[in-house]
Amino acid sequence: MFNKRMFMIMLMLVFMSVSNVMAEVGDIVQDGGAIYSVARDGELNWSYTYSKYNQAKKIAADTTPAVADEMIYFTDNKYFLYAIDATGDLKWQFAIFKNAKLTSPVVASDGTILVGTSTGTLYAVEADSQLKWEFEVPVEDNNDRSLILADDEDEKLALTDLAVAEDGTVYFGVENGFLYALNSDGEEKWSIKLAGSGELKAPVVAEDGTISISTTTGKSYVVTARGKLQ
Repeated sequence: MFNKRMFMIMLMLVFMSVSNVMAEVGDIVQDGGAIYSVARDGELNWSYTYSKYNQAKKIAADTTPAVADEMIYFTDNKYFLYAIDATGDLKWQFAIFKNAKLTSPVVASDGTILVGTSTGTLYAVEADSQLKWEFEVPVEDNNDRSLILADDEDEKLALTDLAVAEDGTVYFGVENGFLYALNSDGEEKWSIKLAGSGELKAPVVAEDGTISISTTTGKSYVVTARGKLQ
């Protein structure tokens, strides 16, 4: 026999559990070598320190954490992608020993965490911290205009922050002025030259699937999902 009162009690318990998790996550702030969870009333829920050096030197973070499925993902100034849970406990860290600055992480709809570097590599990491794939940005050879892989440590191909479309396509700009699109498995779909060196900002995917990207010189571009300039 259906017990409406018991059903309502169980439903309230589930709602309270979800509400508690949301309250624990709160507003996530990254600054000075630590992650802070701030409640709606301004009270501190918890904090997690990932760099005592940055904290002591008051080094400001230049990346933004990503929150997905009750997990917080963030990068430090170099080397590591971190995952902490809704209570501030470290779950794992993924080492990127490239001596490079890292972009803000983004989370795709399938749970894959994506992060780029200032040396031309994009990493896709599973939610359990395993490497899914990586992509090396090609560079132009000025002699024959062919594309070769950048394996020179002095070759800086900084990636902008990333954008992910609903179909899993990953978009990002590169210091050399190219906009790239990758399939969800890391295969290149297309690339298009848009601007001069160091000019591109992070791309934005619109509801109609077009990609908007602006430059430090004030120009704006709109590119279709097939890589054609509008």
